Amino acid sequence: MIKISFNRLLPAAFVVATSIFAQSVLTQPAAAQVPGVPPEREALVREYLETTNSDALAAQMLESMLPVFRDAYPSVPDTFFARLMGEVASGNLSDFLIPVFAKNLTDQEMKAAIAYYRSPAGASMLRKMPVLMQEAQAAGATWGEQLGERIIRELEAEGYSSSGTTL
Repeated sequence: MIKISFNRLLPAAFVVATSIFAQSVLTQPAAAQVPGVPPEREALVREYLETTNSDALAAQMLESMLPVFRDAYPSVPDTFFARLMGEVASGNLSDFLIPVFAKNLTDQEMKAAIAYYRSPAGASMLRKMPVLMQEAQAAGATWGEQLGERIIRELEAEGYSSSGTTL
């Protein structure tokens, strides 16, 4: 029987995924103007992203991941992580999100969303979003661990092994 420690596997997978995300976000140059997006549309998307605090949420996401990186790389000095946080705080994530939002949302949808997030209910939602994301991440990790363990049990019960052979 194969025993996989999901407490060790999930953080490692998380580190790989977040490393790829951080590298793609932090190593790309910020664009002065987003190619293919008209300036007025870009301004509307930026207004939406600013209204929804997207850069602050990205910084919070990275900050919540730092313990995983610190555990995986204990010899890395705190100055490295401080520099990383500074780069995320620079706001260049917006340059990568603008084409996505411009492609998938109409001006009317973005204006309606901006109006909502500026309303009392929307502002409340934005204030609660960091806690919601943090708790949802923990719930998702628990769910993923339970699902992975169940899949392994079912595979083994049906005679499969991780080496590709049947038991």
